[in-house]
Amino acid sequence: MTVHLKPGDRVLLENRSSEVYSGTIEYISAKSVNLNSISCHSTNTEYEGNMTFYRNEVVKIVLISDTESASTSDNMPAATEDSLVTSKKINMHPDEYARLRQVTFDFVFIDTFGTHFDNAVEVLNNRESVAVAGLGNNYVRSKPLSVLVMSDFKQVFIFDLLCLGKLSGLGEVLESDFICKVVHDGGALFDCLYHKYGVEMKNVFDTQVVDTMLSKEKDDVEIKRNISECLTYHFNFPAALLSAVLDTINDKSWCKRPLLKSDKIKSAQLVVYLLSLRDQLMKQILKKYTGAITKEYSKYKQMSDIEVLKFRKQ
Repeated sequence: MTVHLKPGDRVLLENRSSEVYSGTIEYISAKSVNLNSISCHSTNTEYEGNMTFYRNEVVKIVLISDTESASTSDNMPAATEDSLVTSKKINMHPDEYARLRQVTFDFVFIDTFGTHFDNAVEVLNNRESVAVAGLGNNYVRSKPLSVLVMSDFKQVFIFDLLCLGKLSGLGEVLESDFICKVVHDGGALFDCLYHKYGVEMKNVFDTQVVDTMLSKEKDDVEIKRNISECLTYHFNFPAALLSAVLDTINDKSWCKRPLLKSDKIKSAQLVVYLLSLRDQLMKQILKKYTGAITKEYSKYKQMSDIEVLKFRKQ
């Protein structure tokens, strides 16, 4: 859906430095956009005053939430000269996007065994679904993970495995048949957990595998998207939203201690959107079934009382 951007709209803006900002439009034209109430997505830094972005700086601008007078059109022609005036909207409720973004920065970092570790394990053990990602072993099965990140819909837990040394109670969560582990391209993680830690991750939903299967069914093309590309494809997020973490996912900096706050934020970003992505993919998987149910129930709208009684007796 294409929208006309205007003052008062809340947007995500990706620049040529692969940085993503959220802000409210104060002024916009075909040549530039002026934002206020600005924050940087990767650092959560908030900026006072206004910032102006010129057309040659902007890679993508997408709408988070609009004002009531926003006009939309599904059949609007592609923008050319006014490419900063028209855009698309993210495919997620703005309140949910804002909530997940905040969850990214409210992570719990755990590098010692004790109360915080035990509480985290208890929380994760009582969830139906948990997002999981691993960092820092460069996909070598014999090397320990530097960081294991796990999240439910409300909280991100970052476990420093170089300091902890072992999984302890986390192994029970990963091996549970009753807790769905949501990963993206999780083969290397599974391999490392199995061969290095002796833990077999069970009940796994791999969003990359499912996305590839759906693309094969839809377009007869087997596409393997990374997590950033998947979020762009399914939610219309800027491509650079997770570029910082993907660019450094196997960097040696993950083995340095103490971990920088910026690295902790990057690791949280890897899992915070996974459960929403899983739900989006499940909607597509179940689309033909939900469509059949909607069609079946719609019959009741047109039936008379007598027709309903006859229908129920069939």
